[in-house]
Parts: sequence; C-alpha cells; structure tokens
Amino acid sequence: LARMNMALALTDLKRFNEAAEQYQKIIDIWPSSSKPHFKYAKVEIINKKYAFAFELLQKGYSLDAAASSEVLTLGDMFADQKAYPFADKTYGLVIAKNPQVEEAYLKICQVYERTGDRDKAVNLLKKGLQKIPESKDLKVKLRSLGMNWEEKK
Repeated sequence: LARMNMALALTDLKRFNEAAEQYQKIIDIWPSSSKPHFKYAKVEIINKKYAFAFELLQKGYSLDAAASSEVLTLGDMFADQKAYPFADKTYGLVIAKNPQVEEAYLKICQVYERTGDRDKAVNLLKKGLQKIPESKDLKVKLRSLGMNWEEKK
C-alpha cells in the first residue's frame, strides 16, 4: 500500500519515470492485481510508450474482466494523444470482451471519424446494433453518418 501511494504521489508530481519504477515493483510483488497494471499503463501513455502501455492494459484487463470503464479511460488517453491505432485496439478489447458496452462502439467510432474512415465507423455501428439492437445512441450516431439501421424482422 505504501508503495502504491508513493507511485500515485510521483504521478501527481509528474515524476513519471520514478512512478513507472514503483509500479513495476508493485507488479513484481502482486502480479495478479489489475490496478497497478492500469496505473502503470497510464504513466506509459503519458511517456508516449504506447506499445508497452497497451501490453500493460491488456494484462490488467485479463486479470479483471469487469474493468471496462478503466480500459475505456485508457483508450481515451490514447485518443487524446492522437495515438489512434492504440485507441482503436483498446476500445476493441472492450467490445471483444463485452459486446454490450455501447460506449466502446461510440468511442471507437470517434477514432474512425478523426482518421477519416467513415466506412469503418458505419460498419462498426452496424455490428454494434446487431449486438445491441435497442441502442438509441448507436442508431443516432449511425444516422449522423447518413445511414439508417434496418432491423431484421
């Protein structure tokens, strides 16, 4: 607990390399805890070590399948830093593990819009509506892209 508090404090102080060292030590001590993996991933996104951050969040998510909101937050960090391929993969992890999380479809759709891939956004929304046919938000987003959802009867 003391080491986690130290790592959090170092992160708050923007001493990211020192925080990363602490998170690695915490993971070495408690490899089955998802929280340090997610916190460490956050630091490495800030450090622009995107591939390593993605590995950390994958490991954390494998340890805690209920952590979709934490994973979405890390995806947002990738998107904010314009690391779109990693944002795409991160949101995709949530969809793969829990296809009922409509927020993941909306977020990955934003990535596709930012990268100019409208067709990919449309196809993803259609797949999302196959999984969550009652989603008003996915239907509204699809309409905003000039498409309608035709429910199969």
